[in-house]
Amino acid sequence: RDLPPPPKRSAKTRLAGMLRKRISIDESSLRGTIFKIADSIDELKKAYRLVHDAYVKKGYMDPDPSGMRVTEHTLNPSTTTFIGLQNKRAISTISLYRDSDSGLPMDVIYKKELDTLRL
Repeated sequence: RDLPPPPKRSAKTRLAGMLRKRISIDESSLRGTIFKIADSIDELKKAYRLVHDAYVKKGYMDPDPSGMRVTEHTLNPSTTTFIGLQNKRAISTISLYRDSDSGLPMDVIYKKELDTLRL
């Protein structure tokens, strides 16, 4: 018996699929890596140094004497920083910013749109 054709995928779904195909991760290179919440000053420093070095390399910022990328948002108590550690060396980081009275980092560009969503 004939099967019906699969449903058409949205442009957003097709784009997401194309982007996923472009990401190539050698999973064997992640063996021994620990992904966790940065829960010590040392781990936070490692995470912020990693971001600093990446931003400097891409030309997003000039080198800071501290060697770290720290903003008002990273200092917000509602921010959670995650870190990937391999042999105690930071190899990845991402921060989760909860919306608060001080806003979100992307308010700098998208405040009007975000305020609409907040309503």
